[in-house]
Amino acid sequence: SGVPSSGPQATEWFLDTSATSHMASNAGNFTRSLPLSRSAPITVGNGASLPATHQATTSIDIAHSPLHLNNILVSPALVKNLISVRSLTRDNNVSVEFDPLGFSIKDLPTHTVIL
Repeated sequence: SGVPSSGPQATEWFLDTSATSHMASNAGNFTRSLPLSRSAPITVGNGASLPATHQATTSIDIAHSPLHLNNILVSPALVKNLISVRSLTRDNNVSVEFDPLGFSIKDLPTHTVIL
């Protein structure tokens, strides 16, 4: 309960500090999605292996400039859409700062909060 039966919503993304790739459950949620010729396995927290069927890209529009989510692995068996903090920071030259109120995403060179 609490998780929609049709899978995660396209707009619901969760930051994951241990994810090595961005991951999502539905290739149809992306304008750019390519089927994988060979199914790549995704190993999740409980050790289970889920087949990745597509690779996608998207961006999150913000005032500063879009945040790019590259190389999203898509597996219909995923329960949540995950943003890899490591991939996000590398691909966008940003930092993610956690505090008691939540988190902020900052432009790395200027330390300006952008989200």
